Amino acid sequence: MKSVRMGSQKIFDLLIFKAPLRNMNSLSTEEKYSSHPGSSFQWLLLLIALLLLPTPLLGQKDSVPPKSPSWVDASVWSAATYTALPIVAFDLLHYRTDEAHRSVALHYAHGDIPRWESFAIPLPLVATWGMHWAGVEARSSSSLRMASAHALSAGIAVAMVQGTKRVTKRMRPDGQDAYSFPSGHTAYAFGSAAILDAEYGEQYPWLAASGYALASGVGVARILHDRHWATDVITGAGVGIGAVYIGYLLNDLLWDRHRYSLRDFAPSWGVSPLWLSLDFGYTTIPSSLSDFTPEGWGIMDAFSIRLPLYRRWGVAGRAALGHRSGGDPTDMADHYSLLGSVSYLYPIYSSRFALEGRLGLGYLSESRISTGEITPRKEATPFAASAILGEASCHLQILLRHHTMVSLNAGYQVAPTARPYDRSEKRGMKGGYLGMSVGYLIQ
Repeated sequence: MKSVRMGSQKIFDLLIFKAPLRNMNSLSTEEKYSSHPGSSFQWLLLLIALLLLPTPLLGQKDSVPPKSPSWVDASVWSAATYTALPIVAFDLLHYRTDEAHRSVALHYAHGDIPRWESFAIPLPLVATWGMHWAGVEARSSSSLRMASAHALSAGIAVAMVQGTKRVTKRMRPDGQDAYSFPSGHTAYAFGSAAILDAEYGEQYPWLAASGYALASGVGVARILHDRHWATDVITGAGVGIGAVYIGYLLNDLLWDRHRYSLRDFAPSWGVSPLWLSLDFGYTTIPSSLSDFTPEGWGIMDAFSIRLPLYRRWGVAGRAALGHRSGGDPTDMADHYSLLGSVSYLYPIYSSRFALEGRLGLGYLSESRISTGEITPRKEATPFAASAILGEASCHLQILLRHHTMVSLNAGYQVAPTARPYDRSEKRGMKGGYLGMSVGYLIQ
């Protein structure tokens, strides 16, 4: 039996990019698509969690040390500092921009789109159990201990989501009910991804990154379906990750499992890393052009990836959506951009901090204006033709725990070939942006 387990472990290592360091934990629960949040499926999960609660007391102490501790081994102070605070900061950045994000979502995804997110929620959890049953070594030393950790996490997540919904009574953007905050789908999706990360993230960071990418897609889908505001989704992600941390903390206490300190596993930038990130910022693109006169800062949401090239050099790619309101609040200009950059990363102060400089060139789509009500992109009025986009930016990268980071960003953009859609005059656009990123390091 031992040889079978070793064989399946080797086969899995060949199929997946194996890397040292990383573990996390999470929950899984599928929120039924219903206008009322208290579906029977969620309360069944809570009941299962309560039934499993006393069972670990019958077990024996787990004394086998892990190859490297998971993020759920962090102290409560460290978890609050390095996990909760970045999520809170990201949420505050979106404060008062919910309407703008809804406008962007409906501008690009107006109408019926497939509702796939409910089916995606349990996939990271299914992968976790599939690997465990295949004999791949996990953080939890037995099926019972893994099941009790997941049940506790699920119960905590359901209680936090449903309790908060009933207290806040926030109206959904589509106006169907007052149970918008926080997003249950997003909380359960990030809980499921966090479980995969907790059990296998240190050994297989590509898997953990894929789980979080899928969970992020679930959150974006909830906004595109007009079921949640952006702040609902970000808070839901924090609830899901927090529920998993608390669930594993309680599970370790119940099983009398020794929690290993993370201080001996301090993160360091080392060589040029590979990472994925979600970016949010304020921008002054598009600038004044033709009959459109913008007012204040616009918003920019983006997905970025950085690939190592040579030593501290790398290349980066970014896909972004932009939105800016005009002098008349009913005028809204939307665009998207694709950018490729050369990147240089230089560690400073300590192993946690680094400065990154980027110089990039890309494509700025035609800008379209919605006047009055939110208009689908194909029906909106073009006001600026597509153009070449150049960008120079500086980023302060802060490494949190092994595979997680935040970045403070500032940059300057110029589109020298931008001009009105009717090509009546030649005038370029230029502007700056300030923002923040939350990223996951794979290498």
